Amino acid sequence: MAVDSGLPSPMSPLACERDAKALQLIEEMTKNPSAVQERVLGEILSRNAETEYLRSSGTSAGERKLMPTIHEELDRRQLLYSLLMPVMNLYVPGLDKGKGLYFLFVKAETKTPGGLVARPVLTSYYNSDHFKTRPYDPYNVYTSPNAAILCPDSFQSMYAQMLCGLLARHQVLRVGAVFASGLLRAIRFLQLNWPQLAHDIRNGTLNPRITDLSIQDCMHEVLKADPDLADFICKECEAFGFVSVQIMCTFDVVVTKN
Repeated sequence: MAVDSGLPSPMSPLACERDAKALQLIEEMTKNPSAVQERVLGEILSRNAETEYLRSSGTSAGERKLMPTIHEELDRRQLLYSLLMPVMNLYVPGLDKGKGLYFLFVKAETKTPGGLVARPVLTSYYNSDHFKTRPYDPYNVYTSPNAAILCPDSFQSMYAQMLCGLLARHQVLRVGAVFASGLLRAIRFLQLNWPQLAHDIRNGTLNPRITDLSIQDCMHEVLKADPDLADFICKECEAFGFVSVQIMCTFDVVVTKN
């Protein structure tokens, strides 16, 4: 994989230097992928030669596949995530500016018959110190607080993340989710719950359905009465319909930032 790191960038020298190191790592790791893959595979097989992996679960019967993981896997996953934005920034400048309204969620944990904790890969990552105590990264400044992301109750998590995104609308330059289905769920959620969201913003109060204490604490810090924003949300939703609301809200953010 060859990348042109000589393209102009509006970032600070420090950010450019960090990107250059990430791109150089990608270049080195992709020069001889066969050798790298063989080395990594050998390490994995040697370490796990005596495990019961592949004699336990599968997906042919409709069950989720259980895959063992180790602490080093989170290190590799974090490294992989850190390489995404430097590459994207070569072609879409300004990704280190503003905030991202990303809808991120965890799911409940289960246990195997042997007592081992089993959970989705992303849930493991979000619950780890790699995510919770992650260093500042201008590419990944989220509007959603950790408490909202880590709440296992899907309604409370979505509501808090949506509310924070609306409150920080002038700073939001990116909207997304890990999976497309997550973004569709967010759009549907806004369609169904915008009256209550507008009510909370207008009065500076929090929906009584939000009972998670960690979310209550973090929302207390950011939720202030903003009648103008509440009026904007109500006006757009009532006058243009939901599809138009998405377009107008995005337009409002862009105009404000430029």
